[in-house]
Amino acid sequence: MIRVAAQPTNREGLRLPPLTNVDITLRQFMTMPYVQKDGRTMTLGAVIFAQFCRNRVRTVIEEMFLVCSEEDLVGHAVAAYTGAPLSLEELRQQLDQAAVRQQIDHVLMAELEQAWCSRTLRSFFMTQPNAQGYLAWWPDAKIGDGIPLSAAPIAMPSGTVVNSITRCFQHEADTVAAYEWCAELRIDAASDRPDAIAYGMLYAFERDASGCPLGTVDDLICASDAVSDVDVLQVDAMLAQHGDTPELIVGSDLAFVWLWERALDSERGLGAQCLKAALADLAARFPELHTVAINMKPAQFKSWEEGEDPPAITMAKQEAIDALHGYIGNLRLDDLVNGEVRMIVANKDPDPERATQLVAQAAARRLIRQVGRP
Repeated sequence: MIRVAAQPTNREGLRLPPLTNVDITLRQFMTMPYVQKDGRTMTLGAVIFAQFCRNRVRTVIEEMFLVCSEEDLVGHAVAAYTGAPLSLEELRQQLDQAAVRQQIDHVLMAELEQAWCSRTLRSFFMTQPNAQGYLAWWPDAKIGDGIPLSAAPIAMPSGTVVNSITRCFQHEADTVAAYEWCAELRIDAASDRPDAIAYGMLYAFERDASGCPLGTVDDLICASDAVSDVDVLQVDAMLAQHGDTPELIVGSDLAFVWLWERALDSERGLGAQCLKAALADLAARFPELHTVAINMKPAQFKSWEEGEDPPAITMAKQEAIDALHGYIGNLRLDDLVNGEVRMIVANKDPDPERATQLVAQAAARRLIRQVGRP
């Protein structure tokens, strides 16, 4: 709705007041008027009530009957209402009454107002920190399905980094090996939660005696499917945005950084220390690594492709990307791998169908080449 209100025209045909300030609260936004197609003037709060409360009651009730036990449902009903029904069927009948549904409408609206009304419109475009104090990282982000390599603690100025590297399972005939790497920095080595993380993938090419890779970009795409669809889409972004990738792999393995972050309550610079330690470790283990690809997706934004953003949000996203680009440049990560850093933009949400299609096409091209060999 905020996106619709931010546009001068909209396909719904609504006449909306200009929305130029995304730092007003949702409560203020709800008092703004708009004109319906029939000419009636309403407040945006009425639209929010209809969309998020009245139109959701039936769905909420159905989900409640799906996930809750009969004992819980009837027990809560008895506690909440005098003369409440004693069976599921009686409870369904009561909840189907218009007066009861209207009550639920207003309960949902009260909950919405308590939870959201003091938030600014800008906050709905921003990622909220999770229980671990991160925007993107979560405890199960590391897959670790494969053969683990030895990992020695790396001392850094502010703590200790452990880079866990796993060689993913592959077929004997594969000419590109995929490795998942997960570096975590802890100020207190015994802490359950890392203070900063850097996660990614590395693709090492089997090479002949002269150092030329035996695999192609199709082998790279197939190898990227070892862990996650996200990795496939990042490799695809690299190929689409850097046309010289086939030439790059002639002289370099490839490392991708897909998740890089520090906890919000940790000191600035810990993320950089973690990433530097990880790349230095990878470069020492893989002498052919000279190219690092980093996804330019600042974690503070919730969505990068859903509709049209208000101008202030579009500008904030671009400013964040520019700031990240400059920050990475100042880190001189290229020196760590004796090569270069490439920026990629892979901001779309995970798309399993697209990833499957890319891998299938690459596998088909690879098979055709193999069949055509003498």
